[in-house]
Amino acid sequence: MQKCMDNSADKVHNEIKQRRRFVVNTTIARHTTSTDSGGASFSMGQSKSKMLSPDAISVKKKGFLYYLKRDWQLSALMLLPMAFIIVFKYFAYTGLSVAFLDYKIGKGYAGSKFVGLKVFEKVFKHRDFGKAVANTLLLNVLDLLFSFPMPIILALLLNEIRVKWFKRVTQTLLYLPHFLSWVIIGGMITSTVFTLFVIPVLFLWLKKHFPQRI
Repeated sequence: MQKCMDNSADKVHNEIKQRRRFVVNTTIARHTTSTDSGGASFSMGQSKSKMLSPDAISVKKKGFLYYLKRDWQLSALMLLPMAFIIVFKYFAYTGLSVAFLDYKIGKGYAGSKFVGLKVFEKVFKHRDFGKAVANTLLLNVLDLLFSFPMPIILALLLNEIRVKWFKRVTQTLLYLPHFLSWVIIGGMITSTVFTLFVIPVLFLWLKKHFPQRI
C-alpha cells in the first residue's frame, strides 16, 4: 500500500513538472513571436526563460486549515472514535488513584481517604508476596515454553492428515472457539447432550415409574 501511495505521489509530481514546462514554453513562444526584431525577440526569450524557469516557480504550500476545510467530512468522521478513545482510554486512568486511597464504596473516589503508599507497603510485606511473584514468573515461563510451539506442532500434525473429511472436521472444531464465545459453545454442547441423552433417559424413567402420569 505504501508503494502504491509513493508511485501515485511521483506521478502527481511529474505531472506538475510537465505543466510548468508547458506554461513556460508557451509564454516564451508568445513573447518571441510578438517582437519585431530577431535579436530583441531572442534576448527577450532568454530573459523570460530565466525568469520563468521551472526551478524558479515555487508552489505555495497549503496549510493545515486548507486541508481541514477541504476534507472536513473525513475529519468529522474521526470525532466519534477520538471521543471514544479519550473517554475510555485516557479518562479511565483516573481510576488508578484507587491504589493510593483507603477506598470505600459508599464514599467513592472523592470521599475516600488518601493513604499514599500504605497499600503497596501492605502488599510487599505480606508473607505470600514472594511466593506469588515466583508463581507468576513460573507460569509465564511455562506459557512461553508450551503455548508458543503448540500451535506450530498442531499445524504440522493437521498437515499430515490424509483423510479430508476428518481434517476439515478437526480444523472446524479447533477454530470454532476463536469465533464464538465459550458461553455459546457451552450452551450448544449442553443443549445437545440434554436433547440426545438426558431428556430421553428421563422420559423413560418417568414412564417406567409413573406410567399413569405419562
